[in-house]
Amino acid sequence: MRVLGSATFAAVLTAFLGVAGSPAKADGLTAFILQPYYDEIAACEAAKPGLQAQADRRLQEMNEDLALLQRQYEFLNVKVSMLEKNWKHRINLAQNAYTAASNMATRENGDVPHFGASMEDLKEAYDNLKEEYEKVQKEISEGSYSFHSQAIGWITRQELDGQIKDLLERQKEFQDEVGRGEYEVHTGAQGWHDRNSLDRCIEQANERLNELSDEIARGDYEVDIPGYGETTRNDLLRNIEQTEQEMSDMADQYAKGDARIHRGRFGHRTWWSLNSLEGTLSGKQKAYDELEEYVATPAYKYHLPDKGWMSAESLEAAAQAAEKAFDGATEALAQQIQRVTLPDNKRWNVEEINSYLQSADSDGASEGMKEKAEALKKWVGDIATASQHDIDNYALEKSALLAWIAEINKLKKFALEADKLDLDQWKRYRGDYNDELQGELQQKKAELARMNAALEFLP
Repeated sequence: MRVLGSATFAAVLTAFLGVAGSPAKADGLTAFILQPYYDEIAACEAAKPGLQAQADRRLQEMNEDLALLQRQYEFLNVKVSMLEKNWKHRINLAQNAYTAASNMATRENGDVPHFGASMEDLKEAYDNLKEEYEKVQKEISEGSYSFHSQAIGWITRQELDGQIKDLLERQKEFQDEVGRGEYEVHTGAQGWHDRNSLDRCIEQANERLNELSDEIARGDYEVDIPGYGETTRNDLLRNIEQTEQEMSDMADQYAKGDARIHRGRFGHRTWWSLNSLEGTLSGKQKAYDELEEYVATPAYKYHLPDKGWMSAESLEAAAQAAEKAFDGATEALAQQIQRVTLPDNKRWNVEEINSYLQSADSDGASEGMKEKAEALKKWVGDIATASQHDIDNYALEKSALLAWIAEINKLKKFALEADKLDLDQWKRYRGDYNDELQGELQQKKAELARMNAALEFLP
């Protein structure tokens, strides 16, 4: 969308050129000689509100960026809560495995489905998880644990504190700079200027006004045409024609969107045309719309503590898989077909053990079969214990995964916030092109008025 169209520019130019032919506000030759300095004072005074407006806007942007960073504390608290829930879930799984193994008759070498066989390994895994959890808690309390934010990427609480501190310092320096009158901006009318330079402009113009007034009062002022030197009517008419053409060209350039202006967000000493701004806005708007649409889908991925990149869709699939495994393990237990690996490195179920026990109890059974039968008898009850442990783990895992889906909904607002703020800040510059055009045309108008008034002093 083009904010300033050809019709707008044509109307502005017509308004300026329509009065350009009238004499400047001067009373005779004396007033005409002094007029350029009155115009300069008026231009410098008129530039002050625009300078302050740019300073206020830049401060507003810094405040908005600061607010964005400060809202990350809420985000970190959400991530910490999710991380702690996940750790407790993992520790509970490890503790359940160790407890289940402790209750098994042949726990020295028994197999615990879902976790492994060795009691020592299970104990070590549980201890390691607790130790690692304590380490992570320490890092969180110190602010050195790194989380991923959709708004600003990987960051620790210490780094966030540092960024906020740096921004506050820059903001203080900026405010001091504005307060000292040293904040510098660029406009088409004034070029690079700050409040001090505008004050100097006014002061120097007033000094020159006083000097010229004294000269004129003494009768010492010598000039052919004030502000132009020796000139002819034809030269002056050509200058008037050239200035009118410059104003027309200027309006045409703005109408086409090719005129460039400078603002703080564009970058240091960088000028942007309306076309380039609209191109940037179009790309940012498209990216934001696509992101907004994507975030609304269950396929959008968030970085979750310890889980990595996950979406509601992938969490739902994982929960369904856990439910399917739970149903399978429950069915296997009900039908007594759950298999476990016994010390003979063979996988057995209850039916196979009972069949073997019957064979070993027959008259023709060998001593080896009878000895093995005695060992197998101990496992009949342990198979049910191990199977039930497996079922409990699947149920616990499904419950944990479903809980994560509700948690990630808390993160959606963080995914769009930074892009929305950036887009809104860039959109504000659209209307500045018309302000720039009017400022440049105003100067040309004053120059044109002086030249037309100068015709009265030529034969």
